[in-house]
Amino acid sequence: MNHPVVYIGIGNSDDKLSQVQWARFVQATRDAIRRFCAAGLADDDGEPPESGGPQMVGDWLSHADSPWQNACIAFTVPNDTDPDLVRELKETLGRLAYRFQQDGIAWAHAAQTGYLSTARPE
Repeated sequence: MNHPVVYIGIGNSDDKLSQVQWARFVQATRDAIRRFCAAGLADDDGEPPESGGPQMVGDWLSHADSPWQNACIAFTVPNDTDPDLVRELKETLGRLAYRFQQDGIAWAHAAQTGYLSTARPE
């Protein structure tokens, strides 16, 4: 089943954060998303949702020699995910942005992911 995917983008391209602070920001963001995914694995009855719940699907960082520091974390948000959990995650990420002196955190919601077919080389 093709579940919606959310991509969270954070950065330190303005160098507001030291390397240690940047590492803590990345880890805190990743931890918040992991907690969200774990919380979504059971519904009110303690049973797993039909969709299987939210799952992390990717975690990318800019190259160490890049002039920009960025991270992107992707996770599924099935349609049967508790909206209160989504709201709580957004609030948590907003608090992290404030705590780490960021203007914001990017939240990109891809409702449907398409796939490219394989093409034969000519």
